[in-house]
Amino acid sequence: PDNDAGLHIYAGEVRGRAGLRAATVTLPDDDLPTVSAALDCPGAWALAMEERLVVLGRITGRIDALPQIGMPLVVVGRTGRTEGRKSYASTALYTATGELLGQADQVWIAVNPRDFGA
Repeated sequence: PDNDAGLHIYAGEVRGRAGLRAATVTLPDDDLPTVSAALDCPGAWALAMEERLVVLGRITGRIDALPQIGMPLVVVGRTGRTEGRKSYASTALYTATGELLGQADQVWIAVNPRDFGA
């Protein structure tokens, strides 16, 4: 298997903006699956995934426009509420000039690795 297949988007904290994480990215493809994937992980990073392991339960969103290959982009993740093991987040993908390309709402489920023999 290809161990380098991910987009490697590691959204970091935005100074002075609690619950907001962002990253710059240049996507390798200009297709719907790649743009959809870019809207995935920043939501988990916004939930401080490094402190609480989560898996994606549901994602719903829309893509308004596809970027050109090589175009610099900004992806943003924002935390929402938490209810027990469920956490809510939203993500958005922008051009470097601020044009919204797509957005998504997500439900993440907290998991304990020991439940899976890890």
